[in-house]
Amino acid sequence: MHDADDTERLETALRAADPLRDRALADDPEGPLGLRVLTRARGRARHHRLRRAVLVPATALAVAGATAGAYAWTTDPGQPHSSWSVTCVVDGIEIEIGPSPAEQDPVLTCGDYWADSWVARPEVSPPPAELTACVDNAKDDPLRVYPGGAGTCEELGIEPYTGLSEEQLRLAELREELHQNPDDCRSREEVAALADRLFDEHHLDGWTTRAVEADDAHAVSDSPCTMISTYDEVNRTVLLTGMPEITDCLPENDCVPVDLGTGGASLREREARPAEQG
Repeated sequence: MHDADDTERLETALRAADPLRDRALADDPEGPLGLRVLTRARGRARHHRLRRAVLVPATALAVAGATAGAYAWTTDPGQPHSSWSVTCVVDGIEIEIGPSPAEQDPVLTCGDYWADSWVARPEVSPPPAELTACVDNAKDDPLRVYPGGAGTCEELGIEPYTGLSEEQLRLAELREELHQNPDDCRSREEVAALADRLFDEHHLDGWTTRAVEADDAHAVSDSPCTMISTYDEVNRTVLLTGMPEITDCLPENDCVPVDLGTGGASLREREARPAEQG
């Protein structure tokens, strides 16, 4: 057991070891800026992380009528109502990371993360021999990986993970296409039209887009560019908001705001200039 100070230090160490986090997430990791940084990071991670398919088949159980509950989006208690990320429970601390379970087996994701954290941070305990993926659909982040083998989920009173639904796998393909160029500046109408086309192409019936209201805490109403705020899988809705400014730091510690589209090109030119002059 960790005391309060030890737990805080360990949590700081674990979050610092997360390869998909960024300094820009510190203020509001769940807000639109945090989501944008994570989208960019996940895109970069796809180029150097081994991609492994989730091989566990999803069990198809019929949902009986409207009394099936809020999560009729999934058809099996072992399917998470949200398929965006996985939460790794490391030394009793919950860390939500990517890639999504559609890209990589969540047990492998958390095993890699735990091993990397252990190597990078002496506060972290060695990775256990076994990890198990469970689903707790009472939580916002339902897909969780815990230390332990068979029987772990039952001991915790939650369901063993049985895989994603077919609809969730199609949604993952849509996300890949919708986020191909996260730095592009696109109007709300353009993003909504693209999403509508992809809903049809990926047979995501009943899905729609909705703009985040201006008084929402995560809304960025004065931006001409639009981004995905979140995917509300339960209500089959993609929420849109203005794209916030993001800050990058140059090697000489000169932090500058990077606008969308041409802003990234300007930053790259500034980064390349010292090398050209040298």
